[in-house]
Amino acid sequence: MFTCNLDEASKFCTKEAQDNLSWYASNLTDRELNLITKRPVINILKSNIQGDTLATINYKAEQVLVADSLEHAGHIGTKEGTLELVRIGKKWKIKSER
Repeated sequence: MFTCNLDEASKFCTKEAQDNLSWYASNLTDRELNLITKRPVINILKSNIQGDTLATINYKAEQVLVADSLEHAGHIGTKEGTLELVRIGKKWKIKSER
């Protein structure tokens, strides 16, 4: 997602997260997409597996497009967040981002 290769990113998402990703993509401008020139640096800060079907990942991503709101243009910066994952069969998929 951080490189805005949203088709590829959607393969790692649940249907709900794919819908959120599509909404995010529909709000990006060409100017914002043109800001992306480097590969992001992503560090996992903490992971927590709950049972065998749920997990959370805290991460810090640098050199990524940060879109704070629809009122302000995106910029390249650093973002910290949490991903909620769910295990579907043998694969972990992103359920949501906080």
